[in-house]
Amino acid sequence: MSSILKWIGGCVLLTLPFSAALFVGSVEDANVSKAPAMSFSQFETRISEIATGVQRRFAARVHPQQVDSSLRASDPRHLSVRDAFLAEHFEAQNGGYICQLKSGESFVLCEIRGLQLKGPFPLPVTDSENALGISTKLYYDYKAKSFRVLRNDKSWGEWTTGIPPSLGRLELFHQSGDWFASPTQTASIPGRLTH
Repeated sequence: MSSILKWIGGCVLLTLPFSAALFVGSVEDANVSKAPAMSFSQFETRISEIATGVQRRFAARVHPQQVDSSLRASDPRHLSVRDAFLAEHFEAQNGGYICQLKSGESFVLCEIRGLQLKGPFPLPVTDSENALGISTKLYYDYKAKSFRVLRNDKSWGEWTTGIPPSLGRLELFHQSGDWFASPTQTASIPGRLTH
């Protein structure tokens, strides 16, 4: 009997923040006729913000291995550099991502489905890198379901399973107090692509 009461109490406690958010949202709205719609929209926005924050904190703690004496592989300061790099080099489109991959001396457009990052993982710092002020290096592996490349005749090639072989990995390094992304096999996306 006591376990059932504990379960019911736990359910009530878990729903309390959601109920309070709905109530507060509907009380704060001046236009009573739109209050339920507005409060639900505000509620969704706030829950989305909370979920994003939780996801970022979880992603930052995926690999708890010590990198050096002062920084961990999960140092959250690198996340803003990582996110800026991804926003600059990958554009969400048609349920996947578009990027420009290096192909010889030029770049080709590539569409990737199911793109994810795995990491961060630590990389060793060499003595020569340490002399340049690099104290920490991390990397993320790319994972994807499939990809295809835009051909010279502007038609898309066939879908291939996995990630493009030239995509490599995303490397970040901590130098003189700041985080930086290492040069990669991708190029910045110039504006919005349409096709």
